[in-house]
Amino acid sequence: MQLHTAAEQLWLEMQAEHPGFSIDVLPSVASTNTYLMQLGKAALRTGTPLTPTAAVAWHQQAGKGNHGRSWASIEGASLTLSLAYPLHLDWTQSGTSALSLAMGVEVCEALRHACPALPAQLKWPNDVWVSQRKLAGLLIEVIHRSPPDQLAWVVVGLGVNVTATPPELINECCDISMFATATPADVMRWVLPRMMHGLGHFEREGFAKYQDRYAQLDALAGRDMQLWAPSAQKVLPQGSDLLAQGQACGVNREGALLIRDTSGSIKAWPLGEASVRPISA
Repeated sequence: MQLHTAAEQLWLEMQAEHPGFSIDVLPSVASTNTYLMQLGKAALRTGTPLTPTAAVAWHQQAGKGNHGRSWASIEGASLTLSLAYPLHLDWTQSGTSALSLAMGVEVCEALRHACPALPAQLKWPNDVWVSQRKLAGLLIEVIHRSPPDQLAWVVVGLGVNVTATPPELINECCDISMFATATPADVMRWVLPRMMHGLGHFEREGFAKYQDRYAQLDALAGRDMQLWAPSAQKVLPQGSDLLAQGQACGVNREGALLIRDTSGSIKAWPLGEASVRPISA
């Protein structure tokens, strides 16, 4: 199924529950996240009402990952999708720091439901893993509106490898075609309604209601691991960039990673401060 056809069907199916929702299908774009962030800034500047909007691209030239990394996409082989949603987040204790975990739960459950042979799990804080290889990644960006309403324009970016993982990346990445037959349009239909539902649920309940669901998908729980500062992404550093090491013990009600050190003490590490590198299976 082609993206335009799938987008039109989704738009029709979702109008009753989400009036005003729109989907923009783009032939090529630097970044779907940047595209929706610009829409949000323009709407806030002009006073235009904010309504849920999705953007999906055939080709993304400069996709963004966390901590300033790039997200590579192959035309026709990857789903590059972003969903923007106006949310009131000021009261939510877990805030936007845990939103990527909640969205990861929705995406991972949607993929497992559509592809029962796909053993997808979540790697804290923003990756979908299959057998310790990256299948998908999420990136959350937010524009906070001035008081009094505290309405935020939240953009959830999602990249999913659907087919054609390059041979040089086969040890680090995988794609859906290794487990099931699918197109980027199929994957969009699987995940977008769940993402939309999840954003509203997170606004009402925060991350606490996701904690048990996350635990069922946690790829790190019980494993020995190291926690590194975000600057330690490309080259393993020595010394101060190592924040913690020990056994991963899941996440707390705010979405922070729990690590038990050699003394038996458990410390919570909030989202956005570190990346995770397992050191044993």
